[in-house]
Amino acid sequence: MPRKFNKVFVIGLSKTGTSSLSKALEILGLSSIHYPSRLSMLKHYQSASDLPVAMAFKKLDKLYPQSLFILSTREMDSWLHSMQQHIAKMPLPAPGTKAYSLRVAAFGAVDFDRDQAMAGYIKHQKTVEDYFCQRREDLLLMQQPDDFNWAGLCDFLQIDIPERPFPKENQASSLSLQQLKKSS
Repeated sequence: MPRKFNKVFVIGLSKTGTSSLSKALEILGLSSIHYPSRLSMLKHYQSASDLPVAMAFKKLDKLYPQSLFILSTREMDSWLHSMQQHIAKMPLPAPGTKAYSLRVAAFGAVDFDRDQAMAGYIKHQKTVEDYFCQRREDLLLMQQPDDFNWAGLCDFLQIDIPERPFPKENQASSLSLQQLKKSS
C-alpha cells in the first residue's frame, strides 16, 4: 500500500537533479511543478522542486503538514561547474525581483562566485539535515547520479517501481566534470 503523505517536495538546490526527480514523480503519478514562480501555485500540485521550494522548505513543512521531502545533492566540483555554466547562460535578474532574492539567499551572490556558491550549498545541506534530524523518515537523501534510481525513491514513497528507466532530464546541456576531464 502506498505511503500516506500530503505532498512531496524536492528541496535540493538547482543543478542537483531536481528536473529528473520532478519527472520521476510525474511518472509515479504525482502532479508536479518544477521551479514554481509563486508558492501559492503549490496548492494545485502534489509535488514541487527546485530553488523556490528549497529556500522555503521550512515554510512548506508548516503549510503542508505530513509532507515528504527529498534532498537532492551532487558531488561538489561537478555541481559548481554545472552552476557556473547555468548562471553564465542566464541573464542576471534585476535587483528586487524574486529570482534575485532567491539567488542571493541560496548562493550569497546574484552572479557566480565559486566560494560563495560552495558555502551556500554546504549551508543548505546542513540546514536541511539539522531540521529533519528528529524526523528522518520524512527526508530522503538522493545524491546524483548514484542514488537516482527507482529503488530508493519508490521505497521511500512505498510505491511500486515502474517498468521504465529513471528519467535523466537536462543532462545533455551539461557535461559532467569527469566527462570534461576525459576529453581534455
